[in-house]
Amino acid sequence: MTRVTKCGCGDCIARQTVVKGVARGGPNNIPFKYGYIYQGEKYLTRTGRKGEFSFKIPGDLSRLVVTFKDKRGYNNFQDLTKVIPLVPGRETYVEARMKLRPEPITVNAKEGFEIPLGNSRSLGRQNSGQAVGNTDSEKESSPAVALSLPPQSLITENGTVYNGEAKVEVSFLDPRNATEVEEADGDFTTVNEDGVQEQLETFGVIKMDFSDVNGKRLQPNTAIDVLFDLDEYNITEKEAENVQLWYMDEKTGRWRIMDSSLKQHETRRSKRSGRRFYFSKIDPKLYNKLLNLDQLTETCLFKVKVADVDVEDLKAVEVTVLATQGSLNRYSLYNVQTNIPKCIQTFCTEDHAIIRATVNGEYLVPKETGISKDVKSKHVIEYYRSAEVADRFSNRITIDKLTRPLSAQPSPFYDDINSCESSPEDYSFSFEIPKRKEVVEDLVENLGDNWYDDPELAKICYVKIAVDNIDRCPNKTASFVVETVLRDDEIRAGYVIITLNFNKSAACAEYKCPISDDHGVKVNVLPITAGRFTEYHKETQDFVDEMTSTISEVFSFKPIFDLRKPSIGIIQSENEVFIADDKKGKREDCTKERIKSGIRFMCNDFPFWP
Repeated sequence: MTRVTKCGCGDCIARQTVVKGVARGGPNNIPFKYGYIYQGEKYLTRTGRKGEFSFKIPGDLSRLVVTFKDKRGYNNFQDLTKVIPLVPGRETYVEARMKLRPEPITVNAKEGFEIPLGNSRSLGRQNSGQAVGNTDSEKESSPAVALSLPPQSLITENGTVYNGEAKVEVSFLDPRNATEVEEADGDFTTVNEDGVQEQLETFGVIKMDFSDVNGKRLQPNTAIDVLFDLDEYNITEKEAENVQLWYMDEKTGRWRIMDSSLKQHETRRSKRSGRRFYFSKIDPKLYNKLLNLDQLTETCLFKVKVADVDVEDLKAVEVTVLATQGSLNRYSLYNVQTNIPKCIQTFCTEDHAIIRATVNGEYLVPKETGISKDVKSKHVIEYYRSAEVADRFSNRITIDKLTRPLSAQPSPFYDDINSCESSPEDYSFSFEIPKRKEVVEDLVENLGDNWYDDPELAKICYVKIAVDNIDRCPNKTASFVVETVLRDDEIRAGYVIITLNFNKSAACAEYKCPISDDHGVKVNVLPITAGRFTEYHKETQDFVDEMTSTISEVFSFKPIFDLRKPSIGIIQSENEVFIADDKKGKREDCTKERIKSGIRFMCNDFPFWP
């Protein structure tokens, strides 16, 4: 019996949101290895060998803006500014799609030049070809957008006019290509003077850089013309008046107006074909920003719910919407909390829209709810399902008319946010997370941030653990958590979980190596299975003698920098190059008989064992 004698208030636990993910790009999903991740000017972490990353964000932030930078030249990717919607206190998984740097184009700075972008015959190419002169080209494959600079418009860093050959790297995100739109920087939103978020419809995102033949940076000394072909996007001159030139504020991830409206380019209107060109001007001081041709657009509302039978799971679910209108694709992304309906404000379309939901990169199966046949018919709603979680084409909901409500019956669509939030969840679009199956892995890794600044010095460290009476353990298995803690400030740097069984009574667990004698780590081995660490084995005694170890319910030790002693079960690889392609092989090498188990464990006798 217990009795409460005193009540009081303690310090509140600070809420933290965990962000995990992978950064990769290109047609072959090349990992963005050893890249830097920043929140504004604040360094967060680095990606690992496979592009993986993990970091924590304190507080109740619901929208995070981070930048991926390649500062060491290990990759051939452009910097990426990524807007990540968060559910505070939940774990969020992110796949950052990096864009390869475009092939440089050689131009003559003395004569001036024009660079066509978004060739209609080659959607998805970052550049449609070599620079051309300022002439009225009437080829069938006319570009959607072009950049034009007058003669002698590039200067060196000391302000001298540059008249030689120059290299131009320019990329163009073409909204007619759905894949490119999904990989876009930012989230195509802005905030008006009243602080209200507004949606933007893009006609293309531009990124450019200038250098001389030796790679030294050049910059424009005059405004750059952006030419915009209305016919390529099938919009009217009246509609073109609403298109504006924007630049991205990397700190907020929001787009800000650079030029308030497009203007008709009289010298580029072709009398022969009737093609209509409009233009805007890029401020030379902001040329190296992400630039965007956008117009404010109407938004529509729908409600979605992700059902999860494992209510204790703390992962956020990513919901994406790809809306197609005419030849243009528009993309929006949201993170939602499981079992709580969410009102999604996104692009309207009367052509086609696709809704998907993912957790950790797995596509969730849509679930039909109480939506009536009349609503399905008028909005043309279809459900596509597959048992394969990696099948992004099957597990989706499609809508041909993502608009305001078209039926008098209850539906997932709403006219305003208040009616959406106050409505019952019975008529929401729904996805379901299936019940998890218990899976026992040999090694479950969650190693957090990459440890070394210089990958050539990176090591991988293993400790060998043995169970002396595995046949007396529950189900003849024993499991351990092996966590690495930064010794200086007791920050948990990562962990692995290993499970031993009757056929394998010893196993090797990876921990993070100490970076130097002055920057060490502490490794804690925590048994999940009931039992105790033994103190009478020779290997254990040698292990304790070699390192500062404590044996209790947790076996803790502080590995010595550069220590490699097979006699006590400590293994360090020579360097990152040695193990890059065969990490598993190194673990198998650790399990050989010549590697002794310095950490030994005995299960408590299982009381119901026959």
